[in-house]
Amino acid sequence: MSPRSNNELPEPLQRLEDDLARAAREEMLAPSVAQRQSGSKRARTVPARSGVRGPVVAAAAATAIAALVLVLVLVVGGREPSLAARAYAALDERNAVLHVVIEQRSTRGERRLRPVLLERWQSGARGRVRVVADGRARLDVASNGDIVRTYEPRRRLVTETRSRRTASDPLADPLVQFRERYRRGQVRELGQARVAGRAVREILVQAAPRRIVYFVDAQTAAPVALRVQEGQGDFRENRYLLYERLPLTSQTRKLLELDVPPDARVVRSRSGR
Repeated sequence: MSPRSNNELPEPLQRLEDDLARAAREEMLAPSVAQRQSGSKRARTVPARSGVRGPVVAAAAATAIAALVLVLVLVVGGREPSLAARAYAALDERNAVLHVVIEQRSTRGERRLRPVLLERWQSGARGRVRVVADGRARLDVASNGDIVRTYEPRRRLVTETRSRRTASDPLADPLVQFRERYRRGQVRELGQARVAGRAVREILVQAAPRRIVYFVDAQTAAPVALRVQEGQGDFRENRYLLYERLPLTSQTRKLLELDVPPDARVVRSRSGR
């Protein structure tokens, strides 16, 4: 197994990282240009095969979010709210399930990981993340407070731990830091930028020891990307492919629960570290 970083991960996440790092190395060593092109085509078709909804739904969701932000962003005291205030309002989870689909690219130390898709549902203390890599579901993680349940489809294994997410956990939601630091008045607007040709605005969430920069749509303040630089080696970029706010109902609450077959094996770990 590859050496771990100083912040060790729970075993299911470590296994996934090792697999993704191994796949990235194999792709880099592939001798055939045709094979690399084929790999690129596979990466582009991941959303369709993984069950993640496509561009039509994403466009509809973006329209809905634009309307939502117009409702949420109220003019208080005759002054228009700041960009950071509008970005904060767009992430409101009260009586709702926040649903996003993220393309994540990461390096840990000298290891480059294969890109993955993260589909996340969040409502208060409850959250769920489904990880898709190479068109296959690799992990399904649900948390409720400090109780974390992780399902590995390939091993038909559920691991239950009692451990809060740490900042180094690749499945932790970096937007939590944005919301917390915004409430303390510790974020700073940096100005205009472009991400994949799209006009965005930058918000510095944290400068040190981890540099976190949040990119939001210049008009709606909806999430576009988030970059986390930790030390010299660890880097993570999240690109938000889909973002929507669902009403909290009996049906949407089910999205926060693991989808586990009845014959899956369950093990309980003493800690998540």
